[in-house]
Amino acid sequence: MNKTVQGFIFAFAYTLILLVSFFFYHISSSQEMGPEKFIAKVSGSTSFIIFSLSVIYGLYQSNQLYVRFRALDAQLSQNTHRFLSWFGIFLAILHRQVLDISNYGFGNIFTSYGFHVLLGNIALIVFFLLILSSEIRGKILPMPLWRTLHYLSFIGYIFVLVHAIVLSSSGEFTWIIYLSTLVPVLLLTLLRILKSLNLVKI
Repeated sequence: MNKTVQGFIFAFAYTLILLVSFFFYHISSSQEMGPEKFIAKVSGSTSFIIFSLSVIYGLYQSNQLYVRFRALDAQLSQNTHRFLSWFGIFLAILHRQVLDISNYGFGNIFTSYGFHVLLGNIALIVFFLLILSSEIRGKILPMPLWRTLHYLSFIGYIFVLVHAIVLSSSGEFTWIIYLSTLVPVLLLTLLRILKSLNLVKI
């Protein structure tokens, strides 16, 4: 089995597990909700975790941890990162469109729900553009420019983190799950900085 197929299977498995987990979590929630809100919450929750995993995989690659810890080699890690990103985008767009169907269009969301929803929309655009840039890197887009653009992933991650935490329903503990993704992101980012300063060698 080649690395592309393996990467797709890994990403699909992660996505499926998260979808099922959030599906049963929201079913067991005491808060009543219609089908549109239910789908929006499940797809939104899952897409956030997928985006977080994608950012973590990206940092794993940039730190070249596959050299030290051989859980996933470089090519398999890259393909898993790629497919996770596309699954995350699909679920985020589903989340956004279901809200539209529920009569919460772009204008209504901005005015009714505030700035934190605007952050979610910006994050969706940022991640979508970054994924597209990855598909054309080295072909149309020069690699140095692609690497520079990828720093926007940190902005997208912070924006969607704020969006997810603020919009968590009262009484739910999903905000703890969202916030916990910050730990590996910060640790891997710190490692990346220390390596760039030659203070750490792995």
